[in-house]
Amino acid sequence: MNDYLFIYGTLLWPANALREEVQRCGSFIGSGTVQGSIYNLGEFPGYKTEGSGLVYGEVWQIDNGEIWKTLDRFEVAPNLYERIKVPCQLEKLHLPAVNIYQYCGEISKSIRIPHGDYMRFLRESASSDGDAV
Repeated sequence: MNDYLFIYGTLLWPANALREEVQRCGSFIGSGTVQGSIYNLGEFPGYKTEGSGLVYGEVWQIDNGEIWKTLDRFEVAPNLYERIKVPCQLEKLHLPAVNIYQYCGEISKSIRIPHGDYMRFLRESASSDGDAV
């Protein structure tokens, strides 16, 4: 059975050491989307299954299951985030179940990222911060 990981937040950063671990323990499948919403929680995003929007990210096939323990510690699962399975759509492939970390906290005071793309959100935030003088 294949085990897949959907990443949508800080693990997308090229300089993230845990991303390098995911690269060692898995194979990149492609970019994909899951249904739901993401929120800006300050230094990281939070995913929630609620909502009819799309969240953009990457799908990795996990070849070494030991990575799950490391990821769970990083995501402070099951307290801050919980690992759940949701359907995922890639360009030419539908996966009925990918693992994704859903935020367990309150999001009522957090800003929803309307386009569902955390990296785009960071780029836009950086460019708008640079414009303020």
